[in-house]
Amino acid sequence: MIAHVTRLGRRAPKTNMPGHDTPERTVWEALWLGLQTFRLSLLVALVVAWSGIIVAVYAAGIGAVLGGGAVLVAAAQGLVPSAAGPYGTGVGNGITIVGVLGGALVGALTAFIAVFGGSIVLAPQTLLAELLAGALIALGITAILYRGECLILASIGYRRLTWDEWERIAPLAADAARGLGLWAGPLPHLLVADTLDAHAWAQMRAIVITRGLLDILDDDELRAVLAHELYHWAEGHPVGQRLVWACALPLVPLQALALWLGRSREGVLASIAWCLFWPIHLIVRVVVAPMFARYSRSYEFLADASVAACGPAYREGLRSVLSTIAMIEAPRTGWESTLVRSHPPTPLRLERLVSPEEAARRAAQAGSGS
Repeated sequence: MIAHVTRLGRRAPKTNMPGHDTPERTVWEALWLGLQTFRLSLLVALVVAWSGIIVAVYAAGIGAVLGGGAVLVAAAQGLVPSAAGPYGTGVGNGITIVGVLGGALVGALTAFIAVFGGSIVLAPQTLLAELLAGALIALGITAILYRGECLILASIGYRRLTWDEWERIAPLAADAARGLGLWAGPLPHLLVADTLDAHAWAQMRAIVITRGLLDILDDDELRAVLAHELYHWAEGHPVGQRLVWACALPLVPLQALALWLGRSREGVLASIAWCLFWPIHLIVRVVVAPMFARYSRSYEFLADASVAACGPAYREGLRSVLSTIAMIEAPRTGWESTLVRSHPPTPLRLERLVSPEEAARRAAQAGSGS
């Protein structure tokens, strides 16, 4: 007993798994893996953030106001015939809703094409140079963050496991890695976040588990969660997400500022935020997030399927966790809070985690027309 206490006091547990000493991925290996994940999202984020499309959207908004206003003024002066029936409204000499909306649409398209289309036609080399610079900056920033991630996570407050935590978590993570067929290659570090929230997520070089999650899960559930996050890490999804963030970096601080102002209790600040940053909200939510969702939802289903393939205990453990906790991975920034909505609904994830017997029964029912 004395020798055991002395050993614990002499050295801390490692952040990796027992019996595993394979070196970590290099930066280039991680970047290459990440580039193969959110491919279309990377291109879309790069274009919308570095091509000046934000200016074109601002111009489209101004064009919509001017175009709709021109029709409004013309209709009020009787230069545009009013529309009768349910689409008309009698103001002055007749103002039509359809005409105003049409004028706004024409004005928006004209202004957008004039600004963005002009940059493509008149200076394509400048546009290509901007995109290339954005891509190189994104790769460089992601590489730097990858190398310094352990220090960054430590500065945030994520810590190594205590001995008691290590003796419980590390063997479960090792079993999950073997079940997924990952034991022969590099594996991530294991870290703990001292928060009561029940979440776990994969970083580029580590898997983080909250203290709240450890307190409520049994070993089978925890092993299934670790397997789920190990799959994300092994496929390079955290690196791909960081690359999407880096490609859209010019938009990220502006969106964070807009969200912060929008949450203000002062109505004036919220109105200012909407007036100034509406193009960013529009582009991120309507363009970037759907492209991100195209991959993110399928990756969640694939991670669940990989866990279920490890055996019945893994499948039932993950089903139990999803039945208790709405989402294993929680957004930690305003940017993530926008993109994380692309996660598939938990009931659909649970539906795919049924046992083979239950799946066969449902298939038989469907085949018989029940």
